[in-house]
Amino acid sequence: KESSLSVSTDGNNLFWVLAPRGGVVVQLSVVASQQVNPDASEPLVRISDLDEVLVIAEVPEIDAVDAKVGQKVTVVARDGNASREGVVDYISQVVDPLRQTVETRIRLDNRDRLMRPNAFVEATLEPDASTQRVQVPEDAVVLSSERSVVFVEQSTGRLQRVVVQPGRRRDHQVEIRSGLAPGTKYVAKGALLLLNQVELAD
Repeated sequence: KESSLSVSTDGNNLFWVLAPRGGVVVQLSVVASQQVNPDASEPLVRISDLDEVLVIAEVPEIDAVDAKVGQKVTVVARDGNASREGVVDYISQVVDPLRQTVETRIRLDNRDRLMRPNAFVEATLEPDASTQRVQVPEDAVVLSSERSVVFVEQSTGRLQRVVVQPGRRRDHQVEIRSGLAPGTKYVAKGALLLLNQVELAD
């Protein structure tokens, strides 16, 4: 807007247009000698303050369940030359139907300018100390009647199927979101074979 700009001239048909605050030119849509008019559809120049940047992360739906505004996030540049801690600023309430991800906005300090606009980065949500999850080997979780179950020890030599809600899977481990308390003894290997024997007996 005209009111937000400072315009001066040097008397040689050259005009200097100054932004109201300092920043970095991140988009330039005009060239020397180009004629411009007030009804242009796009800004001629975009200037941004890069002391702070926003990272838009596509968080898998299952991971976004534990994400919270204000949660700490570690952000690493793809080339590995920059790593820093950010904070979750916004979490979308909508899941992308194609990617099955949730858009999450992270705010980062960038006074050293190592995080560049439009660059790809990797973001890792720091675990919330108040939220503890049980992890079990993948072989411990089997499907029974379209439900995920784990065989747990009820008493010496006696096992019982317990319905669980599995979460993230990493390095052949499954996070159990509910159904299995910490310290519970369970069958870690051969659960599928055990399930087949139980279903044959039934």
